Amino acid sequence: MTSDNTNALAGISVENTGKNKYSIRWDTLGNNDTVQIFVGDSPATVDMQTPVAEARGRNSIVVSLPEDSINPYFNIAPKGHRGVVWARRRLPLATSYNFRDIGGYLTKENQRMRWGLIFRSAHLAELTDDDHELLGRIGIKLVCDFRTFEEAEAQPDRLPADGSMEYLHMPIAHGKFDPAEAIGRIKQGDISWLTDDFMTNNYLKQIDDFADLWKQFFERLMDHCSRPLVFHCTAGKDRTGVCAALILLSAGVPESTVIDDHALSNIYNAPVIDRIKQEIRKFGINPDDMQSYLSAPREAMQAVVAHLRKNYGSAKEYLVEKAGVDRRDLEELMREITTAE
Repeated sequence: MTSDNTNALAGISVENTGKNKYSIRWDTLGNNDTVQIFVGDSPATVDMQTPVAEARGRNSIVVSLPEDSINPYFNIAPKGHRGVVWARRRLPLATSYNFRDIGGYLTKENQRMRWGLIFRSAHLAELTDDDHELLGRIGIKLVCDFRTFEEAEAQPDRLPADGSMEYLHMPIAHGKFDPAEAIGRIKQGDISWLTDDFMTNNYLKQIDDFADLWKQFFERLMDHCSRPLVFHCTAGKDRTGVCAALILLSAGVPESTVIDDHALSNIYNAPVIDRIKQEIRKFGINPDDMQSYLSAPREAMQAVVAHLRKNYGSAKEYLVEKAGVDRRDLEELMREITTAE
């Protein structure tokens, strides 16, 4: 197999379509091109000697794997070339719909975010034993929780009792507003404050008012002993979204991709949001009147990337100049969490 990657595929997606069955798609090459599928338990252990499947003249294939393949990583390669490592973005946890990998995204420098290193999620208060097994197989070492003290106390993360995962509480609050108080106000019919401007300002304050916290987070992310790690808030969309944006933008992922990644929360959280809307209706409130609060608003993330660009030059310059992250250490981190395309 040649080491060049001139025939690397684009438009790749991996979806779990059934028990141990995965549908893999890619952009079509030539009519007679053969694409080989290799698999491993981690990006570093993909067996590149023996393909598990081949497809000729097609742009999709369904692969069946052994039952112990809990979270497989695939290398999708035109025959004779190195190919591209890919995995399903959302992990199949039983109780956290928005747990997902931020790997795979292509940067402007033609690098790609490494899979299996950095994860984002909603709260982890209801993890099952099976969830623990999956996170153990992934190797999660550090859990960073951006919820307030009240949120974390009301729904403490349920992590493995063996201490294999370190818990780091890094609370982020919007001024005197605490998300834990929001439910009480909503139940009383008080939703006038849940405006689009409120949500956007909330996102921007996370940039301007929490530089010290982001320095602490990135210094932990730089520590090899902390990776793989997962960061989360309550729904995994607002505070978690800002964190993901800082990582991806600093790595050189295009702004449009970062905004699209943020919007995935609207897809992955849909089952939870539907249940919340049903509860809200019981209080005589139209859920559409608080859509920006329930969703991951695209406009808010657009404001974040524009704010970073206008006021700091870039996310990387924000982290260096405003947050005080060491430039050389940050650049080394970006090399470690990306790989050549």
